[in-house]
Amino acid sequence: MRNMNQNMVFHCARFPWQHVEGRSVTILLRTGKEEQVKVDVLYCDPCDFLPEEGKKLPALKQKEMEEVFTDRIGRYYRTNISTDSHKLRYHFRLRNEGGEVYYDEMGISLTGREGELRPFLVPYIYECRQALRPAWVKNAVWYQIFPDRFSREDDRRAERFVPDRNNFYGGTLEGIRKKLPYLQELGINSVYLNPVFSSNSNHRYDTTDYLRVDTRLGDEEALKRFAQECHQRGIRIMLDGVYNHCGYDSPIWQDVLENGRKSKFCEWFFIYDYDVLQTENCRNLPSDRMKKNPPYESFAFAANMPKWNTANPETARYLIETAVYWTKQLQVDAWRLDVPDEVDREFLRNFYREIKRFNPEIYIIGEIWQDAHEWLGEGLFDGVMDYPFYFIIRDFFLLGTIGAFSFCDRLTGHCLLQPISVEDCSFHFLSNHDIPRALTVAGNDIEAVKAAYLFLFLMGGTPCVYYGDEVGLEGKDDPDNRRAFPWNFMNEDLLLYFRKLITARNANGGFSDWKRRLIPLDDEKFCLSLEKGKQRIEVVFGRGGRVISTKTDK
Repeated sequence: MRNMNQNMVFHCARFPWQHVEGRSVTILLRTGKEEQVKVDVLYCDPCDFLPEEGKKLPALKQKEMEEVFTDRIGRYYRTNISTDSHKLRYHFRLRNEGGEVYYDEMGISLTGREGELRPFLVPYIYECRQALRPAWVKNAVWYQIFPDRFSREDDRRAERFVPDRNNFYGGTLEGIRKKLPYLQELGINSVYLNPVFSSNSNHRYDTTDYLRVDTRLGDEEALKRFAQECHQRGIRIMLDGVYNHCGYDSPIWQDVLENGRKSKFCEWFFIYDYDVLQTENCRNLPSDRMKKNPPYESFAFAANMPKWNTANPETARYLIETAVYWTKQLQVDAWRLDVPDEVDREFLRNFYREIKRFNPEIYIIGEIWQDAHEWLGEGLFDGVMDYPFYFIIRDFFLLGTIGAFSFCDRLTGHCLLQPISVEDCSFHFLSNHDIPRALTVAGNDIEAVKAAYLFLFLMGGTPCVYYGDEVGLEGKDDPDNRRAFPWNFMNEDLLLYFRKLITARNANGGFSDWKRRLIPLDDEKFCLSLEKGKQRIEVVFGRGGRVISTKTDK
């Protein structure tokens, strides 16, 4: 093969170049950026041979790999192999008009002769930890609601409400239910609720009773009415599960405070000093004390949120049973787990198994801020809240702090870390209750927000709109990003834009089966190209959130 930079060809038998999930193996290969080649993967079970006398030749199958990304380093080819066996061997063939070469563990080979090859291996698959990812998610458009701030009986003065860490606006489940026609008109088909269970805070991430709806929001019947009407309207619901820690007033934690080592729940937490528990009021211990000499483990050094010992079988059983209860009662469609990277892995595995046992079509995601391939590869989640994806979009579209070359390289690198099976289930957003709102990050530049959401809705994964983003709601860091919904002061032009955007995505099946390419044109702009058959969409985006041009061919 002429004019080929052999040093740029690369693959190795570890993530992300090789990813095993159940009996499905994702394989990734890189070539030089200037190479124009076709790439085939040749594979079989290492013990499967052709029935020919006198020869011992492997019963190789072949599959052409798809070029999926290009960056400043090279071109990336990927494919997925499903095997009935527990083992796999494979090597590559690269070909163009100048001939062909082979690539194995030793590097480039000109002949590819059996006996000379050193194929890559998946030696044995002992466990099938393949996630049961629901197909409906790729068509979902989510709307996240912070229950206390969305809608109450009287919303006339919502704009005057100033959120702080402790106050309540008074939003209710009934208020949310009455606004479902608004969400339906917007095009929303899936709703994500922040926690709704008994708590002493407005955010409710300090649960005191996992089997009781917070009375400020309503009661169990109100939650059931909300869920029932959502389903009648074709809207799916996702609940927020907080299983890393609980609230200080949880009866279980209070039993430990009262009875110390004699409490039947003492092993449900991480207790370091029982004497302090029974002689001091620990609720308001300062974070410095919780860092240096904590009497017990808590979430983020917050003394009012003691950490569950989810490795304890009794603790795990109790928490999972509460989730199963609500899943059955409400026909829950999805669960989002709070800080699951701090939760015992076996707990997550059991949670996934028990929820999927009730309904395999339930979508389960985790709040993980970093590279999440460890959790995704073990069958613990269907997807995660994709924070790396958010930061890349934020930096180019909303802040303008990176150029097009860096943007495309970073996004390509991030996408390469995601197994093929996860792409449709990755949870994408531009605002939520933990980060500043998109409009505020963009310096109140509405055009930048429009461009960023356009890009978000054209990409894969499942997009989410944080309540109020569609009408121009602003907000800095928590708690300012949790303002009341401005029902009487909505930006109608922006709302119309979101309706059109969501309508287009819904009409095209979430663009899930479209092929995408990111093409940097210079450091100020790039082109996003989507293709499906004869249909083609090209959008040129500029740094700082500008749509420079759009082109559509049908």
